[in-house]
Order: sequence, then structure tokens, then C-alpha cells
Amino acid sequence: MNKENVENIDVPSVDQLTELTERFLLEGLSFKDLKGISDEDMEGIYAVGFNLYNNGKYEDALKVFQFLCFFDHFNRKYWMALGGARQMLKSYKDAIDAYSVATVLKVHDPMAPLQAASCYLALGDAKSAKSALHCAIKYSGDNKEIKSRAEALLEFLEKKGKDIK
Repeated sequence: MNKENVENIDVPSVDQLTELTERFLLEGLSFKDLKGISDEDMEGIYAVGFNLYNNGKYEDALKVFQFLCFFDHFNRKYWMALGGARQMLKSYKDAIDAYSVATVLKVHDPMAPLQAASCYLALGDAKSAKSALHCAIKYSGDNKEIKSRAEALLEFLEKKGKDIK
């Protein structure tokens, strides 16, 4: 970049930055909103990541889902997808972090704690897995599939007992 290009950069004033920051924090905006990226564009990008994930290209999917979470940190679906990609890449602690954000965004949804439980088990943390499974069961409501999966896994952990960390 030469000197002329640097001089032509439109640098926001302190007042403009303050206003943007206040809008971001007080109005619950995301970077997507600040940059003017439409929901349709975000969903199109998600579809690309989803296809990459479904084709086993987890590293590439991970990058797409990281982008989505950065630009719209309020969208639970993006955090679940990020957790899934991280989990498939065996980055279990990072997957748990993503599932934790998803849980905060929708507390009564059992899927994030169920997925987190699998990650805890992969890390050998049966105590945390059991806690996550209890959470999944509590919020499974009428979702019999999730409830039965969580109960079966919890029962298995209870029977294994001391054999698992």
C-alpha cells in the first residue's frame, strides 16, 4: 500500500466510533448488522459450511462456521455448527466452548448439552458428561429421541462408574 492509498482511507472519528460501539452494545447489534450483511447472505454462507461439513471437509467447514459466529454471535445454529466441526476435528475443549455459547443462547434446548457430554466423554471427564446429560434430560421435554439417548448414555456411565475418570 502506498502513501496515497493510506491517506485516502476513511478513518472514523472518535465520535463515530463511540456511536458505533454504543449501538453495538446497547442495541444488541452484531458485526453482520454493522457491516450490512443480510440474513439471506449469512444463510447462503451457512449452506456452504453445511455442505462442506456433510462432505467430511471439517477444516473448511470450521472456517466458514467461525466466520458466521464472528459476524452473528447471536445465532445459536452457527455455534452448534462450529461445535460440531470442532468435535469432528477432535478439538473437544473448543467444541465444548461452542456448545456452551449455544446453550447460553437457548438455555432450554437439550441438544447442546447432549453434544457437550460426548466431548466430555472423549476427554475422559465423566463427571462433567453426567452433568451435561442431566441437563439434556431435563430440557428434552417431548423430544423422546434426545431424552432416550441422554438417559442411555447416563445409565451406561452410572454402570461403568469408577472405570471412567
